[in-house]
Amino acid sequence: MKIRLLYVGNLLGNKGYTPTTIDTLSESFKASGYEVHAVSSSISIYKRFLFMVWAVLKRRNQTDYVLIDT
Repeated sequence: MKIRLLYVGNLLGNKGYTPTTIDTLSESFKASGYEVHAVSSSISIYKRFLFMVWAVLKRRNQTDYVLIDT
């Protein structure tokens, strides 16, 4: 059984910003065999925050661990 991770942070590397830890570490976890769902890639800080909260609430029963990138 794969370990399921919810990785919450500023996933903005694909939007033209400098890649951060969430961009690189989530790919490393996937390569190691973890099931990773990383959020949020919205440019707006308010939308990004709401999407992060929504993702935690939505996936609370489908996730083994939550990583919060601060």
